[in-house]
Amino acid sequence: LGGIVTNNLEIHKEVSPLLFKLVHDTGETAHLSVLDGLDTIYIHKEECSHPVRILTHLGRKNPTYCTSSGKVLLAFDENNLVEEVIKAGLHAYTSKSITDPDKLRKELELIRKRGYAISTEELTVGTRSVSAPIRDYTGKVVSAINVVGPLQRMMDYKVPDIAKKVMNAGEEASERMGYDKRFLG
Repeated sequence: LGGIVTNNLEIHKEVSPLLFKLVHDTGETAHLSVLDGLDTIYIHKEECSHPVRILTHLGRKNPTYCTSSGKVLLAFDENNLVEEVIKAGLHAYTSKSITDPDKLRKELELIRKRGYAISTEELTVGTRSVSAPIRDYTGKVVSAINVVGPLQRMMDYKVPDIAKKVMNAGEEASERMGYDKRFLG
């Protein structure tokens, strides 16, 4: 974990205030995630103040195809990592986990089009997360920012507003990392 954080120190520093703002604006826990092999790993988080929270751990590896952050990182990956993930096997963590390769590919295409990912009970029953990409100065997606909470608070009708806030945070983080969409699209 120390090596991953050290390699991502700049993004960690730039995104920290944005995570805090996301927690304030959504009331849910926010994370910064990166790829670690075929998995996603949280390298920073800001906890919400609700007495009922989703238990997440810094440094814990999560499967990319079952988390919103992981799906964002897969959707925008330039190395076709999704095929390696599929080859390694799409294990069902819950009844809502994506285990069909074609369904995963379609989900990733949708994520690229709309600019954010949702995971609803795909890794843990009773949870939902929403994630958006963070780009570096070259336009490459290098990490993901998300919020996660229980379904009782992150209800369907709230997702569009939460997604907008998460995407705005991802865009601001990208700008802080030197990305300029006027030049890179």
